[in-house]
Amino acid sequence: MAHDLDSVRAALVKSRRRLLPQTNVVATGVGYKVTRGRKTDELSIVCSVTRKVALSQPAPRDQVPSTIDGIPTDVVATGVASVNVRPVMAAAFPPRLPTLRLGAAGSRPD
Repeated sequence: MAHDLDSVRAALVKSRRRLLPQTNVVATGVGYKVTRGRKTDELSIVCSVTRKVALSQPAPRDQVPSTIDGIPTDVVATGVASVNVRPVMAAAFPPRLPTLRLGAAGSRPD
């Protein structure tokens, strides 16, 4: 059964607090389900994990369910998520000049 984008997003918002604390889950989102390496036309809740493991390995509380509210899930191995903001921040905010403390007369104290 095909689901519309709004219902998939609503299910994601409702389940995100349950999914993100799970061991190995690093991000969640909405996307098209990929089966056997091929993208389908079926929207799904995508769970990015550091690595895929056999269903028998993780504790039951850490397993991503195959469906959430009737919407399929797709587990995608992405590795550890990291954000490198330093180059962006350096470009957006050049180094600050030293702050000048002005005296009452407008001159710089020594």
